[in-house]
Order: sequence, then C-alpha cells, then structure tokens
Amino acid sequence: MISYLPALYGAYSRREAKLLTLDDPLGGRITPMRVIAVNAPGGDVEMLYRAFAEWQMWTADVLESHVSYPMLALFRSQHEGQSWVTALGVLSDAATLASACIEGAMEREPYFLYRRGRRAILEISSRLHVPAAGAQTTWLVEENFEVAWRGLVQLGVPLRDRADAWADLQVLRATYGDTLERLIDFLVAPHGFWGHSAEATVAAEVKEAAAEARRKVRTA
Repeated sequence: MISYLPALYGAYSRREAKLLTLDDPLGGRITPMRVIAVNAPGGDVEMLYRAFAEWQMWTADVLESHVSYPMLALFRSQHEGQSWVTALGVLSDAATLASACIEGAMEREPYFLYRRGRRAILEISSRLHVPAAGAQTTWLVEENFEVAWRGLVQLGVPLRDRADAWADLQVLRATYGDTLERLIDFLVAPHGFWGHSAEATVAAEVKEAAAEARRKVRTA
C-alpha cells in the first residue's frame, strides 16, 4: 500500500492544481456558458479551442488515474467549493454546448473534449459500480438553454440555427447526462448547472417541491 502512495498523491495533485484555474472572474459557481465566455473573450473561438484542448488532457488524466485507482474519486479537494466531479460535469457540458451551438465546433476541440468527458463519466461510474437506479435530475431544460443561448449571442461567437443547436444538444447530452447526475449523487458532490447560478436553480427546485407538498396536503 505504501508503494502506491506516490502515484496516488501525484494523480490527486495534478487533478486539484488544474482545478484551481477553473473559476469565473464574475464570482459565483461557474456554468457551462461561462466556461465558454471566460475562455473566448470577444468571441475568440480559437482561444476557446486552445483552452478546451488543455482541459481535454486534464480529462484524459482523470479518466486514466481514476479508473486505475478508483479510490481517488473519494478524495475530496482541500479547497472549499472545489469538486473534481462537478468540474468534470461542467466542462463536459460546456464542450457539449459549444459543439451543438458554435458553427464548426463539431469538428474541433469542443467535440473532442465532449468525447473525452463522456468516456470519463461512463467509465469512472462503471468502475465505482454506481447504481443504475436512483434519483435522476436534469438541468438541461429549454429555459436554461435559452439563458445560455442569449449569453452566446452576446459573446459574439458564430452560431448555428437555434432549433438545430437545441436538438443536437439534447442528443449529445443524453449520452452521459443521467450517468453524470448519478455519479455526482453517489459522491455526494454539488451538481453542475445550466441556469444563472447554482443557488437560483436549487431555490427554484426547493420552491417547486414545497408547493407540491402543500398541494398534496390540501388534497389529502
């Protein structure tokens, strides 16, 4: 066991050090759309693609290390508000959003990152024997997509037809979305979000759940 410690610490250190660069200068939890905005200032897609290429290498490293040493998935960050699995989800969602919405991105780095992220989510979940059944939550609803779409329009990146982008986004995310949500629940980590902020999305969910509970009480 002692002989494994250098390998485990090295993989953990690489994972966490790169995560320190994933933040939003505006503050708050970063969303898929903000990942694109932060890395494509002024609509510079080439800068965005270079950033996605770097995150593709991080994702590949997480895939290899966490499948080889699955206990790494349980090692939490030393830094408050930082979670490797939530970051993997947000990055995969950002790559999926870019692939579906940005003209030409389906043949470039965003699509490659989507493929690496999808594989990492599926293989790590399988290695951890994440239960196939359980609570499944999707934040990818058209209302949240509209928020992201407006942000992309304001950013000035070249966009595809909105209807085609929404249809392709749903198809792409369906390949890993449910598994991602179960993996996050399994590791008791915060979810990634498509809306304005994590707090706003959670507040809406809680409000709806409370309203439903009151309706059941009145009809009981």
